[in-house]
Amino acid sequence: MVAGVAIALRRRQERSILEPWARRHGWTVGDTRASTLGDRLTSSALTQIGHSRRLAAVIKDGSDVELFEYHFETGLEHDRQSHRWIGVVIPTCHGFGRATFTTEPWVIAAASSPGLTRLSFAQGIVDSRGARRSILVEDAEALHANLVGDFGRRMESESPARTWELLHDCLLGYQSGPISDEQVGELAAAGKELAKLI
Repeated sequence: MVAGVAIALRRRQERSILEPWARRHGWTVGDTRASTLGDRLTSSALTQIGHSRRLAAVIKDGSDVELFEYHFETGLEHDRQSHRWIGVVIPTCHGFGRATFTTEPWVIAAASSPGLTRLSFAQGIVDSRGARRSILVEDAEALHANLVGDFGRRMESESPARTWELLHDCLLGYQSGPISDEQVGELAAAGKELAKLI
């Protein structure tokens, strides 16, 4: 009972970093309970781990681009840890099937399935662990032309702290939070730029 009260108080005290950012940059704050974003993210690696998963904030610009703050917890009782992720979703039409671009081992594990092939960028930014961005892809042949073109070059230059996923109808990007106001803007801009190159 005491643990339940402590969790409820902690959640009440959580403040989204996105809502003040939205007001300063002319984005609209959405109602997380009415948002369909949670349904769109069900096939994402991000939503496959942890428990007590929830959208803490959803904001939108005028072109259907959404930024969100997503929280989940891992562990139980005294070993419980809270995790906060900031993400961007850009609607897009593509014929590549599902693809995940990441340096994060837990994302690779969560995104892995028998129908996906794991590839690696030959060049690109290396993260602090020395890992290069890996790609888990449903249809490597269909995605290949984009990987050797502008999309691939732009993806190689992306921060290793960000994971990108091509889902059925959108491009999803996310990184661990909290992040600065400047990084929120950079995440949104990177997502829009990558979506145009698909």
